[in-house]
Amino acid sequence: MKRSRTLPLALLAFGGVSVAAPSTAAAAAIPTCTYSYSVSSQWSGGFSAQLTVDFAMTTASSGWTAGFDFVSSGQHVTTSWNANIVQYGEHVTITNSPYSPATMQQSGSLTVNFMGTFTAGNPAPVDVTFDGVACSSYSWNV
Repeated sequence: MKRSRTLPLALLAFGGVSVAAPSTAAAAAIPTCTYSYSVSSQWSGGFSAQLTVDFAMTTASSGWTAGFDFVSSGQHVTTSWNANIVQYGEHVTITNSPYSPATMQQSGSLTVNFMGTFTAGNPAPVDVTFDGVACSSYSWNV
């Protein structure tokens, strides 16, 4: 039985096409994230909220950091049960805790639940980031 050399020659002839694939993959490898913010419960001076970040990063992460800025100086996070949260002024930094995964895949979703207080209003936060990448909002419910 004689082997055909047509397929290998065809692959060589179109070899330049496969070179374009890495540039397409590189364009898709630009880190992105979107977020959703919702206030599940609100009472006089207090609230319970949830921040969900959907992300696609260039590599997996072995520890993550998210952040956002409250709009009002009277908004403060008081507790979180699935992440470490630190607040300086209006800026809030969120990192993984023993109760949340430290290792994140290259793409996925992360949800953080927290409670807080407010004095003059409770607008949705702005400037949400995940691992240094600015996130765009896709929904919020305050």
